[in-house]
Amino acid sequence: MTSGPYSAADLHAYLDGEMPAQKRAAFEEWLAANPDQRRLLGDFEADRQRLRDALEAATAGPVPERIESALAGGAKQRSRHIRQAAAAVLIFALGAAAGWGVSEFSLPGVPAAVTATATAERALTAHLVYAAEVLHPVEVGSDQKTHLVNWLSKRMGHRLIAPDLEAAGMKLIGGRLLPGDEAAAAQLMYEDASGKRVTLYVGSNPQNRQTAFRLAKRGSVRTFYWLDGPFGYALAGDLEEDRLLELAQLVYRAMVNPAEQ
Repeated sequence: MTSGPYSAADLHAYLDGEMPAQKRAAFEEWLAANPDQRRLLGDFEADRQRLRDALEAATAGPVPERIESALAGGAKQRSRHIRQAAAAVLIFALGAAAGWGVSEFSLPGVPAAVTATATAERALTAHLVYAAEVLHPVEVGSDQKTHLVNWLSKRMGHRLIAPDLEAAGMKLIGGRLLPGDEAAAAQLMYEDASGKRVTLYVGSNPQNRQTAFRLAKRGSVRTFYWLDGPFGYALAGDLEEDRLLELAQLVYRAMVNPAEQ
Protein backbone atom coordinates (compact mmCIF):
# COMPACT_ATOMS: atom_id res chain seq x y z
CA MET A 1 0.00 0.00 0.00
CA THR A 2 1.29 3.47 -0.83
CA SER A 3 1.29 6.44 1.51
CA GLY A 4 1.73 10.15 1.02
CA PRO A 5 0.81 12.15 -2.09
CA TYR A 6 1.00 9.23 -4.54
CA SER A 7 -1.10 6.10 -5.02
CA ALA A 8 -0.55 2.61 -6.43
CA ALA A 9 -2.01 3.92 -9.68
CA ASP A 10 0.88 6.43 -9.83
CA LEU A 11 3.39 3.62 -9.35
CA HIS A 12 1.81 1.70 -12.22
CA ALA A 13 1.73 4.83 -14.40
CA TYR A 14 5.43 5.36 -13.70
CA LEU A 15 6.23 1.77 -14.66
CA ASP A 16 4.07 2.04 -17.78
CA GLY A 17 5.87 5.22 -18.87
CA GLU A 18 2.52 7.04 -18.77
CA MET A 19 3.27 9.49 -15.98
CA PRO A 20 3.35 13.06 -17.37
CA ALA A 21 6.89 14.44 -17.71
CA GLN A 22 6.13 17.40 -15.43
CA LYS A 23 5.14 15.01 -12.67
CA ARG A 24 8.01 12.53 -12.97
CA ALA A 25 10.75 14.62 -11.35
CA ALA A 26 8.74 15.27 -8.18
CA PHE A 27 7.65 11.65 -8.10
CA GLU A 28 11.24 10.41 -8.38
CA GLU A 29 12.31 12.74 -5.55
CA TRP A 30 9.52 11.36 -3.40
CA LEU A 31 10.47 7.82 -4.38
CA ALA A 32 14.13 8.43 -3.42
CA ALA A 33 13.03 9.59 0.02
CA ASN A 34 10.70 6.63 0.59
CA PRO A 35 12.50 3.27 0.56
CA ASP A 36 9.28 1.37 1.32
CA GLN A 37 7.72 2.74 -1.85
CA ARG A 38 10.85 1.90 -3.86
CA ARG A 39 10.54 -1.68 -2.63
CA LEU A 40 6.84 -1.70 -3.54
CA LEU A 41 7.70 -0.41 -7.00
CA GLY A 42 10.28 -3.19 -7.28
CA ASP A 43 7.63 -5.74 -6.28
CA PHE A 44 5.30 -4.43 -8.98
CA GLU A 45 8.09 -4.64 -11.54
CA ALA A 46 8.92 -8.20 -10.47
CA ASP A 47 5.26 -9.20 -10.76
CA ARG A 48 5.14 -7.67 -14.21
CA GLN A 49 8.19 -9.64 -15.29
CA ARG A 50 6.62 -12.85 -14.02
CA LEU A 51 3.50 -12.02 -16.01
CA ARG A 52 5.57 -11.41 -19.14
CA ASP A 53 7.40 -14.70 -18.63
CA ALA A 54 4.07 -16.46 -18.18
CA LEU A 55 2.68 -14.74 -21.27
CA GLU A 56 5.65 -15.86 -23.36
CA ALA A 57 5.16 -19.40 -22.14
CA ALA A 58 1.43 -19.21 -22.85
CA THR A 59 1.85 -17.94 -26.41
CA ALA A 60 4.67 -20.37 -27.21
CA GLY A 61 2.36 -23.37 -26.98
CA PRO A 62 -1.16 -24.12 -28.18
CA VAL A 63 -4.04 -22.05 -26.84
CA PRO A 64 -6.11 -24.11 -24.35
CA GLU A 65 -9.01 -25.89 -26.04
CA ARG A 66 -11.69 -24.09 -23.98
CA ILE A 67 -10.40 -20.67 -25.04
CA GLU A 68 -9.66 -21.75 -28.62
CA SER A 69 -13.20 -23.04 -29.08
CA ALA A 70 -14.66 -19.74 -27.88
CA LEU A 71 -12.48 -17.70 -30.18
CA ALA A 72 -12.35 -20.03 -33.19
CA GLY A 73 -14.29 -19.37 -36.34
CA GLY A 74 -13.92 -16.63 -38.90
CA ALA A 75 -11.40 -14.58 -36.97
CA LYS A 76 -8.30 -16.14 -38.49
CA GLN A 77 -7.50 -12.88 -40.21
CA ARG A 78 -6.98 -11.42 -36.74
CA SER A 79 -5.40 -14.46 -35.16
CA ARG A 80 -2.54 -12.52 -33.59
CA HIS A 81 -4.99 -10.14 -31.90
CA ILE A 82 -7.11 -13.06 -30.70
CA ARG A 83 -4.09 -14.97 -29.52
CA GLN A 84 -3.14 -12.04 -27.31
CA ALA A 85 -6.65 -12.03 -25.90
CA ALA A 86 -6.56 -15.76 -25.22
CA ALA A 87 -3.17 -15.45 -23.60
CA ALA A 88 -4.44 -12.60 -21.44
CA VAL A 89 -7.24 -14.82 -20.19
CA LEU A 90 -4.72 -17.54 -19.42
CA ILE A 91 -2.54 -15.11 -17.48
CA PHE A 92 -5.47 -14.33 -15.17
CA ALA A 93 -5.67 -18.02 -14.38
CA LEU A 94 -1.92 -18.21 -13.83
CA GLY A 95 -1.95 -15.17 -11.57
CA ALA A 96 -4.80 -16.50 -9.48
CA ALA A 97 -3.15 -19.90 -9.13
CA ALA A 98 0.12 -18.30 -8.06
CA GLY A 99 -1.64 -16.13 -5.50
CA TRP A 100 -0.20 -12.89 -6.90
CA GLY A 101 -3.44 -10.98 -6.32
CA VAL A 102 -2.93 -9.16 -9.62
CA SER A 103 -6.07 -7.27 -10.62
CA GLU A 104 -4.80 -5.77 -13.86
CA PHE A 105 -1.87 -6.02 -16.24
CA SER A 106 -0.69 -4.93 -19.66
CA LEU A 107 0.59 -6.91 -22.58
CA PRO A 108 4.11 -5.90 -23.63
CA GLY A 109 3.92 -3.12 -26.18
CA VAL A 110 0.22 -2.43 -25.56
CA PRO A 111 -0.39 0.84 -23.68
CA ALA A 112 -2.56 0.79 -20.59
CA ALA A 113 -5.11 3.60 -20.76
CA VAL A 114 -6.76 5.58 -18.04
CA THR A 115 -9.86 5.33 -20.25
CA ALA A 116 -10.03 1.60 -19.52
CA THR A 117 -10.16 2.08 -15.76
CA ALA A 118 -12.79 4.80 -16.12
CA THR A 119 -14.82 2.47 -18.34
CA ALA A 120 -14.68 -0.25 -15.68
CA GLU A 121 -15.74 2.13 -12.92
CA ARG A 122 -18.72 3.43 -14.89
CA ALA A 123 -19.69 -0.10 -15.86
CA LEU A 124 -19.60 -1.28 -12.25
CA THR A 125 -21.73 1.63 -11.09
CA ALA A 126 -24.26 1.17 -13.89
CA HIS A 127 -24.46 -2.56 -13.21
CA LEU A 128 -25.14 -2.03 -9.51
CA VAL A 129 -27.85 0.52 -10.31
CA TYR A 130 -29.73 -1.35 -13.04
CA ALA A 131 -29.07 -5.10 -12.70
CA ALA A 132 -31.19 -5.25 -9.55
CA GLU A 133 -34.06 -3.29 -11.12
CA VAL A 134 -37.25 -5.35 -11.32
CA LEU A 135 -39.76 -3.19 -13.19
CA HIS A 136 -37.53 -1.19 -15.56
CA PRO A 137 -34.12 -2.83 -15.95
CA VAL A 138 -33.82 -1.60 -19.58
CA GLU A 139 -35.13 1.26 -21.71
CA VAL A 140 -35.68 -0.84 -24.82
CA GLY A 141 -36.41 -4.55 -24.64
CA SER A 142 -34.88 -7.33 -26.72
CA ASP A 143 -38.18 -7.67 -28.58
CA GLN A 144 -37.06 -4.47 -30.34
CA LYS A 145 -33.44 -5.51 -30.79
CA THR A 146 -33.01 -3.92 -34.23
CA HIS A 147 -34.38 -0.61 -32.99
CA LEU A 148 -32.22 -0.85 -29.84
CA VAL A 149 -29.00 -1.44 -31.77
CA ASN A 150 -29.74 1.24 -34.37
CA TRP A 151 -30.70 3.80 -31.73
CA LEU A 152 -27.62 3.19 -29.59
CA SER A 153 -25.35 3.12 -32.65
CA LYS A 154 -26.68 6.47 -33.83
CA ARG A 155 -26.24 8.07 -30.42
CA MET A 156 -22.70 6.69 -30.01
CA GLY A 157 -21.56 7.54 -33.53
CA HIS A 158 -20.32 4.04 -34.36
CA ARG A 159 -21.97 0.75 -35.21
CA LEU A 160 -22.75 -1.15 -32.02
CA ILE A 161 -22.93 -4.94 -31.82
CA ALA A 162 -25.24 -6.71 -29.36
CA PRO A 163 -23.38 -10.02 -28.84
CA ASP A 164 -25.39 -13.22 -28.89
CA LEU A 165 -24.59 -15.05 -25.63
CA GLU A 166 -27.43 -17.56 -25.72
CA ALA A 167 -25.03 -20.43 -26.41
CA ALA A 168 -23.56 -19.68 -22.98
CA GLY A 169 -26.96 -19.49 -21.31
CA MET A 170 -27.33 -15.70 -21.28
CA LYS A 171 -30.24 -14.12 -23.13
CA LEU A 172 -30.38 -10.44 -24.09
CA ILE A 173 -33.22 -8.69 -22.29
CA GLY A 174 -32.53 -5.19 -23.65
CA GLY A 175 -30.43 -2.12 -23.15
CA ARG A 176 -30.28 1.56 -22.33
CA LEU A 177 -28.40 4.77 -23.14
CA LEU A 178 -26.00 6.06 -20.49
CA PRO A 179 -23.88 9.22 -20.19
CA GLY A 180 -20.15 8.91 -20.85
CA ASP A 181 -17.23 11.31 -20.47
CA GLU A 182 -17.06 12.55 -24.05
CA ALA A 183 -19.97 10.80 -25.72
CA ALA A 184 -22.96 8.63 -25.02
CA ALA A 185 -22.44 5.13 -23.66
CA ALA A 186 -24.61 2.03 -23.77
CA GLN A 187 -25.52 -0.80 -21.45
CA LEU A 188 -26.79 -4.15 -22.70
CA MET A 189 -28.30 -6.52 -20.15
CA TYR A 190 -28.36 -10.30 -20.25
CA GLU A 191 -30.06 -12.81 -17.98
CA ASP A 192 -29.78 -16.57 -17.47
CA ALA A 193 -32.53 -19.06 -16.64
CA SER A 194 -32.03 -18.54 -12.90
CA GLY A 195 -32.42 -14.76 -13.18
CA LYS A 196 -28.71 -13.99 -12.79
CA ARG A 197 -27.79 -10.90 -14.81
CA VAL A 198 -24.69 -9.56 -16.49
CA THR A 199 -24.33 -6.20 -18.18
CA LEU A 200 -22.12 -5.15 -21.06
CA TYR A 201 -21.09 -1.50 -20.88
CA VAL A 202 -19.86 0.04 -24.13
CA GLY A 203 -18.22 3.46 -23.91
CA SER A 204 -16.24 5.66 -26.25
CA ASN A 205 -12.53 5.17 -26.93
CA PRO A 206 -11.83 8.36 -28.93
CA GLN A 207 -8.11 7.70 -29.40
CA ASN A 208 -8.72 4.13 -30.57
CA ARG A 209 -6.30 2.86 -27.96
CA GLN A 210 -5.95 -0.82 -27.25
CA THR A 211 -5.37 -2.54 -23.93
CA ALA A 212 -5.08 -6.05 -22.68
CA PHE A 213 -7.89 -7.66 -20.76
CA ARG A 214 -8.18 -6.45 -17.17
CA LEU A 215 -10.20 -7.47 -14.15
CA ALA A 216 -11.77 -5.25 -11.49
CA LYS A 217 -13.90 -6.20 -8.50
CA ARG A 218 -16.24 -4.35 -6.18
CA GLY A 219 -17.75 -6.56 -3.50
CA SER A 220 -19.00 -9.68 -5.23
CA VAL A 221 -19.31 -7.99 -8.64
CA ARG A 222 -16.48 -8.56 -11.09
CA THR A 223 -15.85 -6.61 -14.26
CA PHE A 224 -13.78 -7.85 -17.16
CA TYR A 225 -12.78 -4.88 -19.35
CA TRP A 226 -10.68 -3.78 -22.30
CA LEU A 227 -10.29 -1.14 -25.04
CA ASP A 228 -10.41 -1.98 -28.73
CA GLY A 229 -11.18 0.22 -31.74
CA PRO A 230 -13.71 3.00 -31.16
CA PHE A 231 -15.07 1.46 -27.97
CA GLY A 232 -14.17 0.49 -24.45
CA TYR A 233 -15.96 -2.62 -23.21
CA ALA A 234 -16.74 -3.84 -19.69
CA LEU A 235 -18.69 -6.97 -18.81
CA ALA A 236 -19.94 -6.92 -15.22
CA GLY A 237 -21.70 -9.49 -13.10
CA ASP A 238 -21.95 -11.22 -9.76
CA LEU A 239 -20.30 -14.33 -11.18
CA GLU A 240 -17.29 -16.49 -10.56
CA GLU A 241 -14.24 -15.30 -12.46
CA ASP A 242 -14.09 -18.31 -14.80
CA ARG A 243 -17.71 -17.85 -15.80
CA LEU A 244 -17.30 -14.13 -16.43
CA LEU A 245 -14.19 -14.77 -18.51
CA GLU A 246 -16.07 -17.33 -20.59
CA LEU A 247 -18.71 -14.74 -21.40
CA ALA A 248 -16.11 -12.04 -22.07
CA GLN A 249 -14.40 -14.30 -24.58
CA LEU A 250 -17.69 -14.64 -26.45
CA VAL A 251 -18.21 -10.87 -26.36
CA TYR A 252 -14.73 -10.32 -27.73
CA ARG A 253 -15.32 -12.82 -30.51
CA ALA A 254 -18.53 -11.04 -31.45
CA MET A 255 -16.67 -7.74 -31.73
CA VAL A 256 -13.96 -9.11 -34.02
CA ASN A 257 -16.49 -11.13 -36.06
CA PRO A 258 -19.59 -8.90 -36.29
CA ALA A 259 -20.79 -10.73 -39.42
CA GLU A 260 -21.45 -13.82 -37.29
CA GLN A 261 -23.96 -11.97 -35.10
